[in-house]
Amino acid sequence: MPDEVWSLDFSLLFENYENVRKWCKDNSLLGFVVGDANTKRIVNILFNSLTDFNAACDLARFIESSFSAEVSLLGILSLMDVEYAFDVRKLGTTTLDAARFVHLSTNTTTLLNRDFERFIDENSDVLSIRQDKDNATVRRAGILARACHKINFNIRVENPDRISEELSKAFALEAEVVDTLCFLNAEKNVMLSSGCKSDISSSLFEGLQKPQFDKNHAEFVPLIAVSSELNEDVGTRLVPIVKIKNGPVTYYSMKTSITGYTIIRASDSSDTVLERLREALRRALFLFEKCTAFSNFIAQDFIEVESFIFFYRESIICVYYPRSNNEALLRGCRSKLHRVFNLSFERPLLRPSQAVLFNNNSALLRDPHLHILNYKPKGKLSLVKGHYDYHHYMQDGIDDTGWGCAYRSLQTIWSWLVLQGYTNKAVPSHREIQESLYECGDKDAKFVGSRQWIGSMELGYCLDNMLGIQSRIINTNSGAEVADNVRQLALHFDNSGTPVMIGGGMLAHTIIGVDFNDSTGECAFLVLDPHYTGEENMSIVVSKGWCGWKAPSFWKQEHFYNLLLPQPPANVI
Repeated sequence: MPDEVWSLDFSLLFENYENVRKWCKDNSLLGFVVGDANTKRIVNILFNSLTDFNAACDLARFIESSFSAEVSLLGILSLMDVEYAFDVRKLGTTTLDAARFVHLSTNTTTLLNRDFERFIDENSDVLSIRQDKDNATVRRAGILARACHKINFNIRVENPDRISEELSKAFALEAEVVDTLCFLNAEKNVMLSSGCKSDISSSLFEGLQKPQFDKNHAEFVPLIAVSSELNEDVGTRLVPIVKIKNGPVTYYSMKTSITGYTIIRASDSSDTVLERLREALRRALFLFEKCTAFSNFIAQDFIEVESFIFFYRESIICVYYPRSNNEALLRGCRSKLHRVFNLSFERPLLRPSQAVLFNNNSALLRDPHLHILNYKPKGKLSLVKGHYDYHHYMQDGIDDTGWGCAYRSLQTIWSWLVLQGYTNKAVPSHREIQESLYECGDKDAKFVGSRQWIGSMELGYCLDNMLGIQSRIINTNSGAEVADNVRQLALHFDNSGTPVMIGGGMLAHTIIGVDFNDSTGECAFLVLDPHYTGEENMSIVVSKGWCGWKAPSFWKQEHFYNLLLPQPPANVI
């Protein structure tokens, strides 16, 4: 294995360690190394504080199961200046491929100093590691495949204290079923089964120039293999025996479905994809079983479970949550996951509204600025963080031409707040925005249902009244002064990352980024124009400049402008 060169994103490694140190004062941290053996990429190294071998084994399996199936547990990263409560090397004996289990090591000084060269040197005898310099396109190469499998448990329990044991047996039996599954894709041109070869490359990748797993998806349906062949060597015919016992018996029935994910690449064989889909469902079973711990079976208080996947730093995290309206329960779940995955507690990252939609049925265009390919930066780009939907004139069956641009800008900002997990409230309609302004005392009753224009101040009132979101206002006396505030806008996008509404001269626009050269003073503004009245056509929106970079002269000299900079709440997960 030392002859193999593996890539590692050291910025992610050091960020993980810094995040953990913020809430964990125990220095006995152990890192779990997960990666993709086919691409020779260490996907992540996750630090956790552990004092028990069995707990470490359980956590190792949980971490591995939470990634898509092409990613596996490669080994551990121990700290040389830490004395652990158990022999961490024994963790390798619990894996399927103990011979390839790697034991990396470093010390706290290397991690705190972000010294990646020293880290590489410390582990040169164990694994050849290089700094991951591949761009996102390379790291996201492939198709994201999903398989949904229905499960049906019928459990007979005589002793209520043994419900967990009986449930574990049921999950183990279902895992045996998963090991025999075949798979058929939704287009019915790829059949995956033992001994059946399929041309994955031509069937799934035909017509895709650069498939990206965050954009290209494939659906597979699990099938139970049925064979008509009988084992003629069986000499003893089994006769069912019925045992009747007196005493109370409780029957539990559980009908649900689990979902597994893996990334398929054009070079993968059909046997490889088959095993990965099975492994994906085995992992889903494990995560589902963990989540059933929230149910009280004795009191027959059952909690439904739902699954989500999230893109984080070019990898996929699979999460199972109890379906509940108890925010304290859900926050507790998210808090544990943030700790396991070394995520920041400063902003939401694992809320359902942030999950990947496998089939996005939204009619709105999302993130059109990502489709601008021919822009040459003048300096440093500071862009909106996260996703948003493009709201503009004539949507929702409303002709708001000439007066609704600020409403549409607010809807775009609101969509950002939803997609970043800050709220679950639906994007408000024009009337709901007007009703909010009436409720907070800014407008009179006649305003509701009117076609009156609103500005940045009104948007600030709405965000405060409807969501409790505070905003910062920047006032300018002319279009020329907008460029004078480019440093403040860059700082806003680098830190808060929310879209900015700018209003002036009875027009409203949404700024979603700035380009600023600190040496020359040159700048440009990435503008999303709500005055577009056409169809949801990404090519037209980008090529015609409805979403595009604008020079400072775009802001008219004779108009004054007010800029609304929404401030998302801190320390919210």
